[in-house]
Amino acid sequence: MASPLPPPRRIVASNLALQSSGADSFNEPAVELLDETITRTPVFDGLERAAVFTHASVPTNNDGSGPFVLDKAPGAGVVLPGGANVYYLDLAPDLASPMHRTVSTDYCVILAGEPTYITPAVPFNVVNGKGDYEKTQETLCKAGDVVIQRGEMHSWANRTDEWVRIFCVILAANPSQTPTGDGKLTEPLGERWLS
Repeated sequence: MASPLPPPRRIVASNLALQSSGADSFNEPAVELLDETITRTPVFDGLERAAVFTHASVPTNNDGSGPFVLDKAPGAGVVLPGGANVYYLDLAPDLASPMHRTVSTDYCVILAGEPTYITPAVPFNVVNGKGDYEKTQETLCKAGDVVIQRGEMHSWANRTDEWVRIFCVILAANPSQTPTGDGKLTEPLGERWLS
């Protein structure tokens, strides 16, 4: 099922080259605008991603103009190691994503609809790829809300009959380590997707 939300539009502004560098030449370049509709790609049934822009590293490099090629984020396509991945995420009605964690800091801005953000409320174990969590906490999000994810397990659900659109800025991060009761730290918490 394809999202009925309008395809996202990307406008990229870049500096154009100056023709000369002499004393009588201009010292500020003209600006090139690339205006295009972004293609959405199905991630799995009922979830579509539209890549806006990527940066292989931060700080980014703004040199150059003209058409560009987006870097590919490996694995599930969420985190670009050492860089930034910016995309739209559309969720179909009655959809729940798998519980997962990525090694990133994510800024997720709700643009349309009312998704439910789900996280474990108590520690749990993973057995055969499934979490045995006894309790989850659910937060109903609305347009204009921003969810900041800091490398924790989470899931998105759309329990409405309308599509949801989320704008995501994903920054690569160091894996989280959490303190234990004996004053030590856990092993680094890497990317994990539960079934």
